[in-house]
Amino acid sequence: MHKLDRESIPVPMCLAHYKHGADHWKDVSSADKQTIREGLQQMQAGLCAYCESALSQLYQHIEHFRQQAHFPQFAFRWNNLFLSCDQQDSCGRYKDKQPFHSYKHENLLDPCVDDPDAFLSFTSDGAIHPRKNLGAKQRQRAEETLRIFGLDANWGRLRRMRQQTLKGYQLQKGFTDMIEDLEALTEEERSEYLSEEIAAIRNHPFCTTIRHFLEGCLE
Repeated sequence: MHKLDRESIPVPMCLAHYKHGADHWKDVSSADKQTIREGLQQMQAGLCAYCESALSQLYQHIEHFRQQAHFPQFAFRWNNLFLSCDQQDSCGRYKDKQPFHSYKHENLLDPCVDDPDAFLSFTSDGAIHPRKNLGAKQRQRAEETLRIFGLDANWGRLRRMRQQTLKGYQLQKGFTDMIEDLEALTEEERSEYLSEEIAAIRNHPFCTTIRHFLEGCLE
């Protein structure tokens, strides 16, 4: 999960055709759903808003951050919509299977409102941890986000995928040679090189795992 910029995408005008209390999500036409999906696809660069897997390789759905059944007034609000992968053990589907009273939505990180980098640390073994030195409220939000979206099951599918993606990146780049090259650079050259690498993988599946690894090379 990483910060997304909703303001970079115009609000789909078709959402104005539907009224809370009068219409339901099932009333949204296929053409309008496709328009909404295209906007979200652009905003998220083709990645799931929560796990960062490539949506082109998985089934996907338009996700209501606040569930329609409990928050019908948010059904057609642009700032409540994301694209989520359709996996049952994580992300939107997994969230919606949790008992409604088992969590509070305000405790979940919204990637368009919150900066997940301030709460979560992605490690090279594919895990995600709450950052150290968080206050009690911030730690609760980090832990609840990981729990409710199923993002860090100890040896789960996503953890293995993040770990394998990072290993593939390291193999592609020649990890050993890259480290040797970095050690030969000045601090300014190293920072510039890594900044270019981070920009290059910005839309890569599981990009935050790779980015946190690269940022670790600067420390």
